[in-house]
Amino acid sequence: IAVLLGAGFFGYMLALLQRRVGTIVSPQK
Repeated sequence: IAVLLGAGFFGYMLALLQRRVGTIVSPQK
């Protein structure tokens, strides 16, 4: 269960980072 929780948290952080990068890159176009 701990591994599953860790994987879910990692995926959440990755999605958050990807969204932040998207918001930074989009306005430049």
